[in-house]
Amino acid sequence: MRIILDTNTVISGLFWRGKPFEVLELVRSGKVEVYTSEAMLEELLDVLQRPKFSGRLALLESSPQEVVNSWISWVEVVEVAEVEKVVISDPDDDQIIACAKLANADFIISGDTDLLNIKAEVIIPIVSADEFIDILANYTDDSGS
Repeated sequence: MRIILDTNTVISGLFWRGKPFEVLELVRSGKVEVYTSEAMLEELLDVLQRPKFSGRLALLESSPQEVVNSWISWVEVVEVAEVEKVVISDPDDDQIIACAKLANADFIISGDTDLLNIKAEVIIPIVSADEFIDILANYTDDSGS
């Protein structure tokens, strides 16, 4: 299963327990494939450099760049050449949708209300981490795995 994770889901999964963490555990175990783009990696680095994350980074004994480098080892990076304007309030979200289309993703996982609010306008399902874990549990139950 191919998925796209927005920046807030990645950071939540890296720094705290909860459903985003469970999604990252699925990535680490190889049960799902994550795709990202250079622009999304740049956004992740930018957000990790904010002062509010310095304490969490200190606990990991990692710099923002080291966290991004580690993340790169778990994901496939796709080259997004063209970005369609879909999310008017946040152009960074357009990158996520473009990446998802290019990667033929099955789901976009996001906690971003802008993205969650446009889910009807995008062919690829946009769900929260909680919803994705539930969907995957039902998929696994239904497939007998």
